[in-house]
Amino acid sequence: MISQFSYHAINTYRRCPRQFKFRYLEKIPVEKRPTVELHIGNVIHRVLEELYKRGANNIVMTLDEMHDLYSSHWNSIAPEKLEVSSEYMGIDDFYNNGLEMLDAYYKKHTPFKLGKLYGTEMRLHYTLPGTASKFRGTIDRLWERPDGVVEITDYKTGQHLAQPKSKEFFYQMGLYQLMVQQSYPMIEEVELVQYFLKMGCEVKLRMTQDDLEILREELRQVILETIHAERLDDFPPKESSYCKFCEYTALCPAKRHQQMIEEEEQMEKIPSDATYLRNLANKYLTKHRQSSLLKAEVEALKNDLAEVAEVHGVTKIEGDEGTVSVRLYQEDKFVTKTESPSDFAELVARVRAMQLDEYLTVDARGLMKDGYLAGRLTDEQKGKLEEFVATVPRQRITARFKKTDDD
Repeated sequence: MISQFSYHAINTYRRCPRQFKFRYLEKIPVEKRPTVELHIGNVIHRVLEELYKRGANNIVMTLDEMHDLYSSHWNSIAPEKLEVSSEYMGIDDFYNNGLEMLDAYYKKHTPFKLGKLYGTEMRLHYTLPGTASKFRGTIDRLWERPDGVVEITDYKTGQHLAQPKSKEFFYQMGLYQLMVQQSYPMIEEVELVQYFLKMGCEVKLRMTQDDLEILREELRQVILETIHAERLDDFPPKESSYCKFCEYTALCPAKRHQQMIEEEEQMEKIPSDATYLRNLANKYLTKHRQSSLLKAEVEALKNDLAEVAEVHGVTKIEGDEGTVSVRLYQEDKFVTKTESPSDFAELVARVRAMQLDEYLTVDARGLMKDGYLAGRLTDEQKGKLEEFVATVPRQRITARFKKTDDD
């Protein structure tokens, strides 16, 4: 179980549960060249930290001194060790872009001593009330402005401008505010500001107490989800545009079959596992188009796909006409009336005794999802219901066809 959460851990889980498992639970070591985008962000953060530290002591760094400091930090990594993903920009282009961002920021904010500086690159912690869950994070700059408002500052060097109500802004900056106000209870009025250096603008938000309460509840739910997922070992991969930046591609079950195919093609091997998986996917895709297909035949194909997916550790099987996604997982469920009338009757009696009658108007699934898994039952209530919980295997087979000119 992860000992401390962070915004990055939560964001990773939301984007791809399997990447979360690789990075934070299994902690698999991977060799990865640092990207030039990450490097430029780190260098700019270091320079800005020094500008404000000196500014707080009434020492103004000259523009030339800032350029020298930037070059010094930039050269801490040899250019050939940096990963460049852009097809039309080289290392020098990124270097110059970073310098231009700093120059513009310098001219706008010098002499860097406005207000009262609490600190830069501050490592803070937060304990979620009513739980043992802890969070950690690093705040770029915390300072009190001349108007008395305490500003939580975060620098961004990317090209995408945030929206104040987006989940990314809400989670990251809201979590920073919770950390600050738990560490410094005397701070009351707070504004969250992200500075987008490439665009030369700021995105600001003041969160209400209702916003913070919603955030606390969402954090609690995410933690419960990760705990439940770890108990059932249910961390499915979630493919998206972020996959190209993932350091665990070689281990990803959603990419494994495609890798097997490419390896066979490169080595001109005799068709084996990869080809067998592809043929099975083709058969399912073909049958899936036939509306008259018998249900029993569909189920038999699904079972075959589930079996080979488990054996080969894949979650996506490539076919000629499309792909077949296979998800194998376990699920907690309460006993049903059909499975055991006597146990179900006892379950109903205990639920009524706990004054949880609202779930009896839904069903056992509602009690499981909205009460048991959502953490809304006390430990005593959960203890009385646990004997009626069964963990059952599930499978989900999904066909996705490639687009054609006729579609």
